[in-house]
Amino acid sequence: MSLLAPSDPPACSLYRAQGRAPALICVDHADNRVPTSLGNLGLASETFAQHVAYDIGALAVSRLVADALDAPMIQSHYSRLVLDPNRYLDAASSIPERSDGVPIPGNQGLSDTDKRARQDALFHPYQTKLADMLAALDDAHGVCVPLIAIHSFTPQLKDGGSPRPWHFGVIWDTDGRLSLAARTELQKTSPAPVGDNQPYDAHDPKSYTINHHGEEAGRPYVAIEIRQDLIADAGGQQIHAEQLAKALASVLSAGPYPRRRTHELGQVWREQPQIATA
Repeated sequence: MSLLAPSDPPACSLYRAQGRAPALICVDHADNRVPTSLGNLGLASETFAQHVAYDIGALAVSRLVADALDAPMIQSHYSRLVLDPNRYLDAASSIPERSDGVPIPGNQGLSDTDKRARQDALFHPYQTKLADMLAALDDAHGVCVPLIAIHSFTPQLKDGGSPRPWHFGVIWDTDGRLSLAARTELQKTSPAPVGDNQPYDAHDPKSYTINHHGEEAGRPYVAIEIRQDLIADAGGQQIHAEQLAKALASVLSAGPYPRRRTHELGQVWREQPQIATA
């Protein structure tokens, strides 16, 4: 029996599928929707308006950036409280029993069959479509097109950590070609602090999307985090989308960025994390 009812939307969808820019934007945590069959996971309705359920403002910003760049975009349609499409399937955070201090009753004690139903309905269709889109864009442009992942972050985690000082955070692991260039350009376009994301990066917890399609494949990539309170309304979304689009346009125009060869994949490109104050 399928997890999704006929009235439920598919796991993912495309926006500007015919976009001409040699890049693909993805929004892993675009929506706070739950499949009809799962009810509300035992949570209060207000929980789904919080960052534990989705990346607030990220979808609106991503669409504005896609429009500005004329780039195709793919988005997931379901809350990360149901299944996080940006986590490896064997990770505890794939189907979290708790998220930033919030226990999730509907995720407690799931059987392997229950977990597979969510994976088959939500994870595999999204990640397969993402891979297919990248392959099609590679063929269409004759280059290895970059992957741009857009997220938003809460100003401070409830489970600990210091307040985050920056407005844009850049996430990457070992291949900093695109990420360092994007960080530099964002520091030019943003009047507010920009730096490497903290307290987590692409290595811990392991981000499936950019690791699988970027690091492991030798594909250039960058993941951008934007502080969610700054993009919670249309005005903030427009301002930050313009800043991000300008930075990304500059980075993309400096390409193409070739696929890293097999013998380079273990090479560490990372420098010390950086926070810019202006």
